[in-house]
Amino acid sequence: MDLTIFYWVQISKFNSNPHLGWSDIINNSQVVKTAKKSSYFKIPHHGSTNGFHQGIWDHLLLDKPIGSITPWNRSTKLPNKKMLKKYSSLTSELYITSPAYNKKSKPKARDRKTEKVIDTFNDTVEEMRFDYGVISSRLNFNDEESNWKTTVNSSAFKYN
Repeated sequence: MDLTIFYWVQISKFNSNPHLGWSDIINNSQVVKTAKKSSYFKIPHHGSTNGFHQGIWDHLLLDKPIGSITPWNRSTKLPNKKMLKKYSSLTSELYITSPAYNKKSKPKARDRKTEKVIDTFNDTVEEMRFDYGVISSRLNFNDEESNWKTTVNSSAFKYN
C-alpha cells in the first residue's frame, strides 16, 4: 500500500497551461507514472475551489481515498458547502480538523486593563473564535493488507 500523500502546488485555477503545477507533475513525472496510487489525501488549500484538480483524483489517488481538510475560518470560510459536498462524494471517509463555520458566542470576559488596550486598537483587533482539532491517521506499512486507522481529537470530526 502506498503511503504517499500529495500536496498542492499552488497555481491559478484559471491557468490551463499543461506545463505548470499539478498538470505538469501528472503528465511528466516519472515517479507519478510508476508509483502506486495513494489511499489517503490531505486536501489542499483548505478545500477551496482553486485547490481542486481533477487530475489528482484521476491519476494519483485510489478510488474513494480517505481525505482530510483543515478549514479556513477568516473572512471567506473554506471549504464552502459546494466543495465540501464534492470532497465528500470523492472520499470514503472525510475528516475535518475543526468546524468550518464557527458559531458566534459571547466574547470572553477580560479585566478592564485588557479591554482598554483592545479598545485602543478597535478598528483592527477582533476576537477570533477558533476550535482546533487533531486528526491522526495511521497505517501499518509492514502489512500489505493494512487499512488506515483514523482517530479524531478535540473539535476534529468525521464528516461522512
